Amino acid sequence: MFWRRPSRREVLTLTAAWGTVGIAGITSPREKPYQRLQRFWQETRDPKDDPRSSFRTPSTFRAGNTEAAVAALEFKYQITIPTDFRDYLLHGMPLGENWDSWGTNWWWLDRIRSVREEFPDQAPHASVAHLADKTLFFADWLIWCGAWAIVCSDGPERGKIVCQWSEKPAIVADNFGDFVERYIVDFGDVTG
Repeated sequence: MFWRRPSRREVLTLTAAWGTVGIAGITSPREKPYQRLQRFWQETRDPKDDPRSSFRTPSTFRAGNTEAAVAALEFKYQITIPTDFRDYLLHGMPLGENWDSWGTNWWWLDRIRSVREEFPDQAPHASVAHLADKTLFFADWLIWCGAWAIVCSDGPERGKIVCQWSEKPAIVADNFGDFVERYIVDFGDVTG
C-alpha cells in the first residue's frame, strides 16, 4: 500500500469534524508532546530505512538521557529547560543522526546548541535576540535550510519556539507541545 501525506485541506476537514487530528491520528490530551512526536515518527517511518544507516527515520528513542545529563546542559547555558521540552530530552529523543518524514533532523542531546553558539553572526527573532545565549536549537530541516530553537529564559518569552528560516527568524509556537501538535499536522505551519 502506498502512503501519502494528507493535504492541508484534508487535515483541516478532519480537524473540523473530529477535533485535533494529524498524520499521527487523533491525539489524546493525556499524551505528552514527546509521545505524540514518537507516534508520528513510527507511523510515518519508511519501511525501506536501512537500520545500519546513520541517516534514518527516528525509530529508536533515547529514553535513557539522565537527569544529570539534562542538568549538565542547563548548567552549561545557565538555564532551566521548560517542562515539556525536558520530558522530550529525557524520554523522547532519537538516538543520534536521523531524518523524519518531513526531512527534519531532531538533534540528540550532545548536538543541542545555543543560538549564539551555532550562529554567532545571526540574531534570532528580534523579540528574543537578547536571549540568544538562552535559546537552544533542537532540530534542523534539510541540513540547515531552517532550524527550530526553544527559549529557555525565565521571562515572558520562556518556552516559545523560534524558527530560523532563511533570514527571517520568527516565533512559530508558544511552547514545545504547541509546536509538536502543529508540526505533526502541517510542517509548513511552523516554518515562519
